[in-house]
Amino acid sequence: MRSAVIPALLTPSGRAQEAVRSIEDWTSVIDDATAHGVVPLLHNALASVDLPTNVSHRIRDVYLHSMLRAQAIKDDAAAVVRTLGDAGIQPLALKGLHLAFGLYEEPGVRPMNDIDLLVRRDQLNAASEVLRTVGYGVSSAIGADMDYDDLHHVRPVLKMGSVPVELHHALEPRDAPYSTDLGGVWHRSSTITVHGVDLLAMALDDLLLHLCTHAAYNHRFDIGLLALFDIATVLRHPNLDWVRFVETANTDGRSRYAFTALHVVAQFWPDIVPLDRVENLFHESDDVHITATAADQVANLPLEVPVGLRAARTAGSVGATIRSVLSSVVPPPHRMREIYGLEPDSPMVWWKYLSRPFDLTWRRGRDAAAIVLRTERGRSLLDQEERGRRISAWADRGSGAFSQSANARNARPR
Repeated sequence: MRSAVIPALLTPSGRAQEAVRSIEDWTSVIDDATAHGVVPLLHNALASVDLPTNVSHRIRDVYLHSMLRAQAIKDDAAAVVRTLGDAGIQPLALKGLHLAFGLYEEPGVRPMNDIDLLVRRDQLNAASEVLRTVGYGVSSAIGADMDYDDLHHVRPVLKMGSVPVELHHALEPRDAPYSTDLGGVWHRSSTITVHGVDLLAMALDDLLLHLCTHAAYNHRFDIGLLALFDIATVLRHPNLDWVRFVETANTDGRSRYAFTALHVVAQFWPDIVPLDRVENLFHESDDVHITATAADQVANLPLEVPVGLRAARTAGSVGATIRSVLSSVVPPPHRMREIYGLEPDSPMVWWKYLSRPFDLTWRRGRDAAAIVLRTERGRSLLDQEERGRRISAWADRGSGAFSQSANARNARPR
């Protein structure tokens, strides 16, 4: 992170005032804060601080834009939840929607890009159809590079003038080395209100465990500071049930991910994390050792490594490298149709093969060139990828004996 003062600026203590006095290059600070998604949070955290006029105006503009977007998301979310409810489907708010409207002081300080909702597995197809009937559909603009067969959610959908909606049927990918008790999550849920519409939301301990696992396992800490501040926000809540949090994590195999994620949060906001309670989570020596690498991955601005190059770097042989790159650049027809939002039998897929090289060059060419030429950005991409490789090796190992039983459960249809 070019500016290490951002966590201090977001700390509700004298550290923020000290950090402000130490800043000489506000442009870099705001650029980093923008990349980490925390500028709206800075607006409120520094409300009583005398800032340079240009800095104050820039922060205010981002904050006002985020407030307007939050209003649009509130309208969209309420409409979607109401529509699903009319069809007998009661969704549960995930991540940003729950945090923005249930925990943060005002929705606009917690930026959101989409609406994440959990629905029961046996209602997933019905929920997707309900959204389709009110104008939602897939688009090549979002979710194009993902293979959803083994994921815990379907491809995001959107309609003109609305934010994307992502329906989840589970909280972890199919091959995760742990298994969340969704029945317990639904049973412990409570209710929040979004624009006059009641919406189910996780209990605080379930939310904290989900956020920790989402950061550590799902995203391998290739995230910004906002995701860690989400965790810190839940940690501050007086009604957090720590006993149940530890018990659930230790039972279902998520303890080591929670342990490491909370230790990473403590790297940035040490006064917020009760490390004596965190020690009650089952963990191993590797979970302690990976913390510094994970914190570095968060602190350095997330960069998107070209998929083909990532596959090539992890392949075990020249032949495997060639196959990995080819499967990324020239995927089979069914994947091409998914990537570009075509119908399952659309003949347009063959035209997409002709335009694929130009599409990839436009979207990935700059980063590929940076890696080949070893520019500063290229070296940053490679450093990030190396950290990611180490974190992935740690995350995929699971939790000892539990991971074997979890994998056995995951082999069965959900």
